[in-house]
Amino acid sequence: MAKIIYQSRQLVIKAWVMLPLLSLGIVLFDTRAQALHAMMFSVALMAVVNLLVLGLFAHLKITVDEHNLRWSFGVVSRRNWQVPLAQIAQVELCESLPAEGQGIRLTREGMLYNARGTGAVRIFLRDGIRLRIGCADPALLCAQLTELIAKNEGRI
Repeated sequence: MAKIIYQSRQLVIKAWVMLPLLSLGIVLFDTRAQALHAMMFSVALMAVVNLLVLGLFAHLKITVDEHNLRWSFGVVSRRNWQVPLAQIAQVELCESLPAEGQGIRLTREGMLYNARGTGAVRIFLRDGIRLRIGCADPALLCAQLTELIAKNEGRI
C-alpha cells in the first residue's frame, strides 16, 4: 500500500442544502398527497432519492500517494479518477470561474472537478490533456504535487 501524502474531502454544500429543501417543497406542495398515506409515501420516496443523490455526489475526495493522484465524488464513489504522477508534466494554481459551477464540467480549458469555491489546481499531463481539480487548499495540493513530480523526475 502506497503512503498517502495528501488527502482532502470537500462537501458539495449546494447538494446538502438545496436537495433536501427542494424535496421538502415537492412533498409539501404535492396536490396529489391529500391523504396521509400518500404524503408518507412521498416523504419516503424523497428520502430515498436524497440518500441516493447525496451518496453519489455529496463530496469530492482527493488523495495523493507516492505514485498516483486520485479523486472521486460521493460516499458511494461510482467513478474514481486516477492519474499516475509520472504522467503529470506540470501543475499550477488557478481559479475557476463562478459561472463554471460545481460538479464535473467540461470547460474550454478541459475537465473541471469542483465541489465548491473557485480555488483549483491546473494539471498538465504529458499527453497534452489539461484538467482542473478544485479543493479547499489548492496551494497545499499544488505544493505536494510539485514536490512529488520533482522527486519522481530525480530533481530532488
